[in-house]
Amino acid sequence: MQSWIGVERAFGDDTLRYSLCGFDLDPLESMWVDVNRRLKRGKAFDDGRVQGRLVAALDGIEVLSSFSRRCDRCLERRVTLQDPAGRKLEQTQYYHRAVGCQMVPSPVKPFLAIEWLQPGEGEDTAALRLLNRLPDL
Repeated sequence: MQSWIGVERAFGDDTLRYSLCGFDLDPLESMWVDVNRRLKRGKAFDDGRVQGRLVAALDGIEVLSSFSRRCDRCLERRVTLQDPAGRKLEQTQYYHRAVGCQMVPSPVKPFLAIEWLQPGEGEDTAALRLLNRLPDL
């Protein structure tokens, strides 16, 4: 990515996270839906069918943690770190988690949908929300 955008030095998670905070994710999801419908119509998933069925899996992933930047939808946790002198320090870490649904056995493995966890909820709650939306997508 560094060479794609023509910068001399690598940038950290905070920089990437800050730039992604302004993204509107609805158009991205609409694009996924359109691409996946075209792939299904073109029978791109047929080679991966299991007993005639399309198979997808759900999994959670954590992205873009930070000790300094946060937004309204950040999740928080206390993390124990060591300072240069070896003393243990506790800091609040801000992060995002999402549950994604992806085709599994097919040669083409697109994401079908992603659901972001909200503060105070677990992956199971986000996964159920995703599964409820999935048939419409």
